[in-house]
Amino acid sequence: MSKKQAMGDKLFDKERIMTVELDIKKGHILFNFSNIVYNNQVKLYSKGAKHDDAPDSLYGAVQLVQGAKKVRFFDRNLLF
Repeated sequence: MSKKQAMGDKLFDKERIMTVELDIKKGHILFNFSNIVYNNQVKLYSKGAKHDDAPDSLYGAVQLVQGAKKVRFFDRNLLF
């Protein structure tokens, strides 16, 4: 992959991550207040951000949920 392609891919990554902003503003995405590092990475994300793992994972989760035909909710006590 050329340097130019890598830069283009990186710009595309930044743009697609920014697409979840509207869902956050509308309240469709809720955050666990105790997960401070994750929340800060999402909240402080910009096109020049060095750390994009949290917003990237959020984008991936949104894509999974939007593509799901059926979403099931489980007892959270089973998770811990």
